[in-house]
Amino acid sequence: GSEITIDITNVTPVNTQPTVSYNNLYRREQGGEWSRIAKELPPNTDYTDYTPASNQTYEYYVRAWGDNGTYSDSEIIQSSVTVERPQLALVSDYTEWVKMEYMTDTSQLSGVERSVMQFAGRKEPVSFFGEANEWGVELSMLIKGNESMAKLRKLANSREMLLFRDERGRKAFVTLNGVQETDLPSDYYRVLLNPIRTSYSEVV
Repeated sequence: GSEITIDITNVTPVNTQPTVSYNNLYRREQGGEWSRIAKELPPNTDYTDYTPASNQTYEYYVRAWGDNGTYSDSEIIQSSVTVERPQLALVSDYTEWVKMEYMTDTSQLSGVERSVMQFAGRKEPVSFFGEANEWGVELSMLIKGNESMAKLRKLANSREMLLFRDERGRKAFVTLNGVQETDLPSDYYRVLLNPIRTSYSEVV
């Protein structure tokens, strides 16, 4: 579901050149900071990045480490993907994912951490703001078929981290506390999901 595959080809050593022991892969959003997203990849392999946001240009480079402790960096390459429909994927296995083909509505909630307290002697409450940012979406959709519904239930009830992406470039690592569903005629279900953003780092 909308991934980028990096094909790593290491040069065959000549004369005193070192043999490549392993590769590390780095990624950034164009103009941003580099992050290592994969390490100790074997020589002449490929790596699939399952997490890029839709319509965002990403840059990649490979750092090849030789058996003598030196390294060489590849040229920078650029790539992007288009996410056609909102989707959820299991972070522990990105190949387990579901596309929300029949979306009816997406609502986004964002804000900051806030505590409101009432003090004796004051008529109005006092607000205290924390450092955390809050983010969530409400997804309303139609699901067709028992197989698709079973797949969505499995993800929603997995008690694991999920990756949410959509066609507007939203990307968030989220958790769910289940799925609200209503049976409809002709093998359809009306579904409501509330993904909440959870702290997660892709850096390895």
